[in-house]
Order: sequence, then C-alpha cells, then structure tokens
Amino acid sequence: MLKKDNIFKFLIISSIILIIWFPIIIIFIFSFQTNDSVVSSQWLNGNWSWTLQNYSKVIKGFGLSLGITLLIVLFEVVFSISITIFAAFGLSRLKFKGRNFFFYSIVLLSLIPNVALITYQYKMTVTLGLDSNLMGNVIAIIIPSLFSFITLIVLKSGFDKIDKNFEKLCTSINISTFKTFLLEAKYIKSEIIMSAILITISSWNSYVLPNLILAGSGHQTLTMWILQVSIDPLDSVVHPEYQMAASILSTIPPVLFFVWQKNNIYKSISK
Repeated sequence: MLKKDNIFKFLIISSIILIIWFPIIIIFIFSFQTNDSVVSSQWLNGNWSWTLQNYSKVIKGFGLSLGITLLIVLFEVVFSISITIFAAFGLSRLKFKGRNFFFYSIVLLSLIPNVALITYQYKMTVTLGLDSNLMGNVIAIIIPSLFSFITLIVLKSGFDKIDKNFEKLCTSINISTFKTFLLEAKYIKSEIIMSAILITISSWNSYVLPNLILAGSGHQTLTMWILQVSIDPLDSVVHPEYQMAASILSTIPPVLFFVWQKNNIYKSISK
C-alpha cells in the first residue's frame, strides 16, 4: 500500500512539474530556432534548425526596456507597501467608527475590472501633464497600483498575528500609536517580503496601462518590448522566434535575483 501511495505521489508531482516546465522548455527551444523551422512547423518532423541569431537580433533594446521596468517595479513596491501598510495597521489595530464599512468598500472597489478604469487613468495622466517625460510616465503607471487589496490582506494578517497584549503594553508605558506601529512593523517582515514579491510579479508582467501611457514616447517596458520585437522592421515579417528569445532574456534578471537572495527570502518567510 505504501509503494502505491509513493507511486501516486510521484505521478502527481511529476505531472505538476511537467505542466509548469513544458511551456518554458518549448519557449527555450524555439528561441534557438530559425523562422522557417518555427513558422512551417518543421520541428514537428524533427527538423531542427539551430541558431544564435535570434538573441543577437533582440538584445539591442533589452537594456533600456529592462531599466524602465526595474524603475517602475522599484517605485511600485516601495510606495505601494509604504501606503498599504498604514491601512493594514489601522484595520488590524485601531478601533474607529466605520472600520467595517471602510474594509468592505475596499473589497467592493477591488472587484471593479481594472480595464474599466484605464481610460480615465490615462485622461488623468494627460490632464496632469505626466505624459511629457519618462519620470512622469513612471508615476502615471504606478499610481493606479499603489493600493492593492491582496497586499492589504497579507499585511493585515501579519499585524493580526501579533499578540494584542503587546499593544496594551505600549499604551501602558505611553508609547505613541505611531511608535507602536513602527515596533510592530518589525515583526511582519515575512509579510512585507511576500507583498513585495506579489507586487513585483504583477508589475513585471503589466502590459495594458504601460502600453497606453508609453505608446509613442520611445520608451518600452519589457512586456511591450517582447511583443514589438517579433516584427522585423526590415522585412515586416513576424518572427515568433524573436519573441521567444526576448521572453527568455526578460526572465533572466528575476531568476538571477531569486537565486542570489533565495536563502534570505526563505529565512524571512519561514519566520
């Protein structure tokens, strides 16, 4: 019976790994194939045409797009957590009239499709003149994402886990609410890191709003660059293999960062 259970677990885990890694493997292989091999489906017959030219074609615009994306991600992580953590502390610790109404209002607002708000966000960007330079564009992109319901819940759960007697102790020795907040914030490091990871993933893969704001500015995020790079301006032919190569390149920075900081991330989350 034990062996059957082990076999079943092995099959389940193997299936999950295969489902996750299969598209990554396909993208990686196609990134080294010629256009004829990919478009004509020659690879289905085992006719592989390997080349490194795809990477040399797309590497030109990678650095600038990566820099803009990193700038957006950094600003969004810092400002989003800095704003949301106060709301999380207030909902968890402070007792005030209308607290439940405030919380359910946030839930209701989070259910509104983001696409429905994008047009008005763009109009606000133009009205405020934020579309005139790169820094203004970055600010316009991160403003709609400064407050996240998921981030709020994650941070609030961290404050909820702290013993309520700690707050009573702070009150009894006349420690201000703000200083109490700073002390308690030190105990939710794992929740802050988790929020930063979730925000980074969302911001890294964002496309619709950055495309609307940055279109025609000469600047691109990685998601915009990946879609644009598949069309060669010299022949106007769609090159999916370029897109695959660009996708692999855009994945390298976060993977390297994770490998570099994985021990610190695991330790922080486990605490």
